[in-house]
Parts: sequence; structure tokens; C-alpha cells
Amino acid sequence: MRRDFSLYMDVIRFFAAMVVFLSHSSSQSLTGGLFWQFKDYAQTAVIVFFVLSGYVIAFVVEGKETNLKSYSFARIARLYSILLPALVLTAVLDLAGIYLNPEFDPLLTASYLNLSQFENYILSFFMLNNIWGLQQPPGINGPFWSLSYEVFYYVIFGIVFFVKKTYKWTLAITACILAGPSILILFPTWLFGYFVYKMHQRFKAPRSKLKAGISVVAIGFIIAFAPDLRSIPTSLPFIEREELAGDYFDAVLFSIHLYYAPHLTSFFNFSSERTVKVIRLLGSVTFSMYLFHRPIIQFLAVAFKDSMDSIYYHIMFYSISFFLIFLLSHLFEDKKTIIKKYLNNRF
Repeated sequence: MRRDFSLYMDVIRFFAAMVVFLSHSSSQSLTGGLFWQFKDYAQTAVIVFFVLSGYVIAFVVEGKETNLKSYSFARIARLYSILLPALVLTAVLDLAGIYLNPEFDPLLTASYLNLSQFENYILSFFMLNNIWGLQQPPGINGPFWSLSYEVFYYVIFGIVFFVKKTYKWTLAITACILAGPSILILFPTWLFGYFVYKMHQRFKAPRSKLKAGISVVAIGFIIAFAPDLRSIPTSLPFIEREELAGDYFDAVLFSIHLYYAPHLTSFFNFSSERTVKVIRLLGSVTFSMYLFHRPIIQFLAVAFKDSMDSIYYHIMFYSISFFLIFLLSHLFEDKKTIIKKYLNNRF
């Protein structure tokens, strides 16, 4: 993968994570609606993550992860290095917030008091919290919903791609049945990323301003029309998703953008090593930002609720949030190497 394109993907990942963060922080109960404009793009950002995930998987299975063992261990290490501390952080901050102000979120408080959250945490640990439309996130951490989707995409793809035995289709179908229709309906959006990578490998053309322009226009269409399409209810029987038209609009347009993006990035100048380091840093915190931000911003709003109308509250709110996200990322992101090494030594 070309360095300029790899850096560009880091930029896209970071902006997608920022959209999710700002869409959640824009709640009236958290910031009084600051940055409300991002609410319309939260689901679009998740679809972008799905497409990028499929692209990255296509890249790694072609080089570093060439068998089921290395592929599985890499996915487990990547996920659990952040998932485990995110579950602990969510429980600690949720309970601390309930202790400070149990009336801030009565439904959340009740779910902890009646112990129904115990089941949610167990399901989330195994990333089964959204199979068959369960919708049981751990505490306030709603972003966990997409993990159960992505994990099943990893599993189904890994079985089909790596298992050579005749029973691989039995395993794949079993995984599909366990996932349920709501997860499977978005599997093609993940596969779009996989096929974009394959097309990049097969069709290589010299730099084109026209194709760079098409890449920009595709993003422009998403910004301009995605919210309107998502406002149109489009669902199917047994499918929990009610914005399928918007999901596939985003996936198709972003795939077009991604396909032509190498023409766009060839015009960028990433010659400064300082710039490269900053981009790599931002790209490295995206998963942490995605899974850590929700309990952090909830707790800050509970702890400083009486100051919400002050400009100093907003400065404090975002400063502490970003500080904690970057700190937690620094503490846990590299743990995936330790987990992967342990798995390889043990198995």
C-alpha cells in the first residue's frame, strides 16, 4: 500500500471517529446541543468504518496474515486490547455517575440496580450484544453495537477464506445463523471495502485529475444527501435497521471515493516526517476514541452538570475527554502485541 494512501486512510479513520464522538457529545443533556450538526452523520461514520475494515482485511490477508491462526490471533488481539479496558471503564464511570446523580439517566440507573446490565456486559464481552437485534450494549456505551457486526464479518470471511475443509460452508452458515439478519444485511458494505482493495491491485492507472475529482464529488454527495436519505424509513422484515437506503448510499459513495482516492492522494505532499507522525498518532487512537468516549463524556456531564451553560464547561469537557482518550490509547493500544504474542506462545 502506498504511503500517501495509507496516511490518507488514517486521516479518514480519525475524522470518522471524531464524527461519532461529536455526534454523541452534541446531546442536549451533555453539552446543550453543541455541534448538533454532526448527529446526522454518526451512522454514516460507522458505515465508513465498515468499508475501511473490509479494505484493511483484504490487505493484511494478502501479506501478514496468510493463515487462519495468524488472522484469528490478530483480530482477537486488536479487539480485546481495547474492548476489555473499555468494559471496565464503562462500568466504573457509569456506577460513579449513578452514585453522584442517579436521576441524570433514570433508565441507565434502573438497568444497573436491577442487574440487567450483567447480561449486557457478558454479551458484550463475547461481542454477541446485537445478534438477532438484541441491542444490549454495556451500560451507556452504545457504540459497542457495531463491534458485534464487525466481529461476525471477520468470522464469516475468515471461515470462507482460510478453511479448506469441506465443512467450511457448514461453519459459515452456522455463523450467519448465529449473527442474524440485522447483522448480515450490512455485510455487503464491509465486502465493498474488500473488493475495492482487489480492484486497486488489479487496475492501476497513472494519476488522473478527473478521477481525483470523482473521489471528491463522491464525498460531497455523502455530505449533501446522506442525512436526507437516512430520514426516509427503509426497513425489511426481521431487520432492526431502519435506514438501509442511507446505509447503502453511504457505502456505495464512500467505496467510489476510496477507489479513486489514490488519484487524489497522489497530489498530497506528505514529505514532512512531523506531519506523518501526527497523522499516524491520530490514526492510532481511532479505535480507543470509538470505544472510550461515550462513558467519559457521560460522566463529565454528570459530574459538572451545574456548569453546563458556561464556556469554561465546554472547554473543560472537550479538553478532559481528549486527554483521557489519548492517555488510554497510549496505555492500551500496544497491548495487542502482548496479547498476540501470548496467543502464539500458548497455541
